Amino acid sequence: MENYDADTGLEVIALLRAYDYGTEINDLIDGAAAALKKYEYDDAVELLWKVLS
Repeated sequence: MENYDADTGLEVIALLRAYDYGTEINDLIDGAAAALKKYEYDDAVELLWKVLS
């Protein structure tokens, strides 16, 4: 993907954080949010893929 929108991504992650998925998944979601805040899109994508696997 070439075009990312960190603000939209953070809004979606905020919705995910409304639930408790357990420490491992919560940490991945928090890490993805932190990466988006730093505009590290590849890192955010990698962490979110781990959530899905």
